[in-house]
Amino acid sequence: MRRSVLLAGVAISGLLLASTGYAAQMNNDISLRSANVAAHSLAITPLGEYRTHLFDEGGAEIVTFDVTSKRAFVVNGGDKGIDILDLSDPMNVRKISTIELAKWGKAANSVSVHNGLVVAAVENTDKQAPGKAVFFDIDGNFKGAVTVGALPDMIKFTHDGKYVLVANEGEPNDAFDNDPEGSVAVISVPSDISKITDANVKFATFEGLNNVALPAGMRTANPGTSSVAQDVEPEYIAVSSDGSKAYVTLQENNAIAIVDIATARVTDVVGLGFKNHSVNALDVSNKDDAINIKPWPVFGMYMPDTIDGIEIDGKNYFIIANEGDLTRLRRV
Repeated sequence: MRRSVLLAGVAISGLLLASTGYAAQMNNDISLRSANVAAHSLAITPLGEYRTHLFDEGGAEIVTFDVTSKRAFVVNGGDKGIDILDLSDPMNVRKISTIELAKWGKAANSVSVHNGLVVAAVENTDKQAPGKAVFFDIDGNFKGAVTVGALPDMIKFTHDGKYVLVANEGEPNDAFDNDPEGSVAVISVPSDISKITDANVKFATFEGLNNVALPAGMRTANPGTSSVAQDVEPEYIAVSSDGSKAYVTLQENNAIAIVDIATARVTDVVGLGFKNHSVNALDVSNKDDAINIKPWPVFGMYMPDTIDGIEIDGKNYFIIANEGDLTRLRRV
């Protein structure tokens, strides 16, 4: 993700520079120039790497970096823990230790760090039961844990570190007879983290969407069986630049929810609508063993996974990665 942000930053810089004009030429006393930047090559050279030596087991999935300690914390799905890596010498990345998580659940789905405090979103061994947000110091020493919602999928500190936000996806089981509600946990972080309890946790829920007309462009995957609150599956979180609001992707629902952090309340749900693929080309088949990107007379949903925010000239912009994933429906 960090690499993608870097590349996006380069692209934005190029776009801003383009306004000055390029390739100026004189023709009959008229200055001719283009607003388009000439093609540039971009070379990225790896400085170092760390390998888990695990194949096809999610050995290194989510990573976060602590600037002060120069340590990376990496979700290791294969070993069901969080690897602590020393990045003080980028040419010689070294594993320090692994935080074991079996005591609190099945495995970590996400990790975040702020000023030396690490927090992991830990899934319950029963996927439909509430999970945990577990806190550690940068050496991996346990500091505290609280209960959050079912299948905590993404966890994030606010910019000031006063809150931890958790996207509780609440996926149904395979039989679709146990479908927990999706929610966003808002955890207030005390100055002494060892004193944190479940009383520090509030939940932004989606019960207000039950039995009401949903915004245009939003979908429910299993109508008539689950309530809308059960059907909503929060995926990823971005925080506004002023730290007051959380923007939460509801991937399977093709929508974004806006949560007021201080009150832990869902204030808005925005349906994302449809993309016109007669304008936005795509490859519609993964079975023809060919690359065939072209316009098609169809519409598709965005269904965003990750989201991140950026402030430009005092305005908040949010960038979404439209994975297009959806909930698998039960066959009847």
